[in-house]
Amino acid sequence: MTVDRSDSTRNHFVYRYFDSQGRLLYVGCAVNLDRRWQEHRLTRPGMASQVSAARIAGPFCFQVARSVERKALESEGPLYGW
Repeated sequence: MTVDRSDSTRNHFVYRYFDSQGRLLYVGCAVNLDRRWQEHRLTRPGMASQVSAARIAGPFCFQVARSVERKALESEGPLYGW
């Protein structure tokens, strides 16, 4: 499957995972949020077990989604991730 990264296709979402205390655990970008959650459960089980809420923004085009994600990573300081 190819992901359309053109400026006009708005199919990317920026998501944030929070723990039960409201602390930001992770910020990411994905097209298929359900599949991405399953990947996190397999590859980051420690983090995934702490997630109690998610906030989703979008859809955005690829470039905007990545920009939103980068800014959030830099300014919001998630516990896991980059």
